[in-house]
Amino acid sequence: MSLTSWFLVSSGGTRHRLPREMIFVGRDDCELMLQSRSVDKQHAVINYDASTDEHLVKDLGSLNGTFVNDIRIPEQSYITLKLEDKLRFGYDILIRFCEFIQFIKKYLLWCKLTFLRHRNSQYRYARNLYSMTSYTKILDVLKIYFFSYYFCF
Repeated sequence: MSLTSWFLVSSGGTRHRLPREMIFVGRDDCELMLQSRSVDKQHAVINYDASTDEHLVKDLGSLNGTFVNDIRIPEQSYITLKLEDKLRFGYDILIRFCEFIQFIKKYLLWCKLTFLRHRNSQYRYARNLYSMTSYTKILDVLKIYFFSYYFCF
């Protein structure tokens, strides 16, 4: 049995940890509820197979379909999910299937890029202050810059 945790990650960054059991996907009374008119009340099921340590998805005869990597899957048949597969339920709910460690790496990269953007904006702010105000204000900005650099990483 694998200790890997698997997630469904929406395009907005919301993540849903996949349990090692069957979950229903749909609009109402489902373990994974999706708010879209193109998603049926009980749209699909994601099942965990302990013997192969894999997650599988099955469309439950939905009107607008379930798609794996933009290919509509046949109704009532299981499709094995692979790392980085893109799931779509109906027309507008896009979710990525990813491993926990991969999700953390991407999140940390996003944090680092956000920090670098913030640091660059502070540098531009300090440069603008230098051209028009006193040195004490510049020192205040530089203190913020060094604090965020040394304590964020």
